[in-house]
Amino acid sequence: MEIEPAKQLTADDITLLMKAMEKLKDELNELSKTLNEVAFAMEEEEAQKFKVTVFDVIAKIKRQIQQAP
Repeated sequence: MEIEPAKQLTADDITLLMKAMEKLKDELNELSKTLNEVAFAMEEEEAQKFKVTVFDVIAKIKRQIQQAP
């Protein structure tokens, strides 16, 4: 495959390139926002699981105390 020399960009090429870069930037920002929301939701889910585990342990301790002579 032969390598061609670089060509000068026209004003229209530059405009199209800038528009494409702006669109890509917007899409990446939206993706970043979505990923942050998903990460936060996962953290909340993990926190809820931990809370349930803690309450289960507390309930077991209370039962053992009530059953103690």
